[in-house]
Amino acid sequence: DRRRRLRKDFAIPIQIYSCAQWLSATALDISPDGVRIRLEEEILLSKRVGLRIANRSETFGLRVCWSSGYEAGCAFLDTLDEHRYAKLVLDAVSA
Repeated sequence: DRRRRLRKDFAIPIQIYSCAQWLSATALDISPDGVRIRLEEEILLSKRVGLRIANRSETFGLRVCWSSGYEAGCAFLDTLDEHRYAKLVLDAVSA
């Protein structure tokens, strides 16, 4: 496991922007460095995607590090500081 930090496990609805469309997905775990997602259908993601938590307006930029079937591991383009990470997790669990 090459992760620098532990990830919080949960399953929350998200949207992924890839190939000029928004896709429904689920975030399975998250850390200030990245997120593991599960898509509703097997689709080839672009190398850089956008992420939105539920119906929130803020979009986070991600780089796809790996993908296999319906799942993908992504790194935030800008590592989240503790404040943004805490807000993201709070938004996620209250979505």
